[in-house]
Amino acid sequence: MKSNKKILTMVQIALLGALAVVLSMFQIPIIAGLSLNFALVPIVIAAVAISPAAGCLIGALSGITTGIQTFMLVSSVPLYQVFIGTSGFFTFGLCVAKTALAGLVSGLVFKALTKDGPRKASNVFLPAALCPIVNTGIFCLGVILVFAKPLAESAEFGPLVSNGHLLSFVFIGLVGVNFLVEFILNLILCPAIAKALFSTKYFKK
Repeated sequence: MKSNKKILTMVQIALLGALAVVLSMFQIPIIAGLSLNFALVPIVIAAVAISPAAGCLIGALSGITTGIQTFMLVSSVPLYQVFIGTSGFFTFGLCVAKTALAGLVSGLVFKALTKDGPRKASNVFLPAALCPIVNTGIFCLGVILVFAKPLAESAEFGPLVSNGHLLSFVFIGLVGVNFLVEFILNLILCPAIAKALFSTKYFKK
């Protein structure tokens, strides 16, 4: 029985991992500068339906995919040129860390909420909200701590971050609307998907 459960868990992680990679590669454009990104959804689902460690692993896979894309698109995206030109290692590490930690935190919070009771879809709302918050927060922190000076010195972004405008550039220009879209999508989709999974025998604890 234990071996069967391990195999089932491995299959679940593999499926969610593959989904996370695919969703990290593709976004659905809505209007100029705005797109639907579902990449955080499988991270939350892995975190709440399997374990915090699974959420961290799926988040890391998503981050690795994003990191690879960043390097592939560096020649056509000025922001990536600044990031990788400053530190390719830190840029890739930031891509991986932000989603991995987002999955881990989501899973740990859900585990705490359901420690003494059944797993309910209502307990997924907080982890679903925290995932984009942690993901975006770590990204913004990394940009502010490491890339502030290179951005200020670049011809492309210097005028946008000068005179104390760095925070507004990061929180509004880089992540603003897309963060809100990710946040809302997570709150809508994750509890609904979790409710459906919790009702099956494959995701019962």
